[in-house]
Amino acid sequence: MAKRQTKDSAHYVNNKEFTKALDEYSRKCRKQMEKNKDRPEMSRYLGDCIIRMANRLALRPNFVNYSYRDEMIQDAILAAVKYAYRFDGDRFNNGFAFVTQILFSHMVQRIKKEKRKYMIDLKLIQQAEQSLFLHGEFSDEASQKARAYADQKLGDIEEAKPKTAAEKGRTGFTLRSHTLRVKHEIEAIKEGITEFEVEGKHYKVREAKKEEFFKENPDFKVKKKRKPRKTKTTKEDK
Repeated sequence: MAKRQTKDSAHYVNNKEFTKALDEYSRKCRKQMEKNKDRPEMSRYLGDCIIRMANRLALRPNFVNYSYRDEMIQDAILAAVKYAYRFDGDRFNNGFAFVTQILFSHMVQRIKKEKRKYMIDLKLIQQAEQSLFLHGEFSDEASQKARAYADQKLGDIEEAKPKTAAEKGRTGFTLRSHTLRVKHEIEAIKEGITEFEVEGKHYKVREAKKEEFFKENPDFKVKKKRKPRKTKTTKEDK
């Protein structure tokens, strides 16, 4: 829980004084706008309060760990200055909450903008990698390996996810079950069978896992099980 700000704190803002100053500024702005004139310059006091509020808000767990935190603060301050004239002292008596809401929403917008930019960059990288796959000499082998690896990882993740309500209450995946499955799957590959059982559940041997095993163990040969010989029955046995 965040500590309550005191007068000696670096980010302290007196809500009553700030609300009064913000209301006066917003009224002046509306009068100027009614006359089709530019809005008056914001007082140094209001600007200083907005900067302190933005820096304080950026220290919250929601925002503190982002590498572009400075950009978030800048966007938030600009938005608060831009929309400060919309505050109506006749309807609201909390200028601190009004400005904080503007700061918060524009910090979130910066996060969304950076995430969209990240996804675009990621797609460009993927397209560049795919262009290598289109190279005639490596295309087939590269695409098959990439597909097999992706299928294997997705299968591992799905199997490791908790299935019951009790398992969902735990943190992380059910690593024990996943480890047992991999162990029994390798044993099944060695024995040359296509299905195996782990803790009462039936699984099929994955082709990707099978290929990976024989690639790592090229000299391994599956021992074929001999069929039991049929014994001839004699008249005496009958």
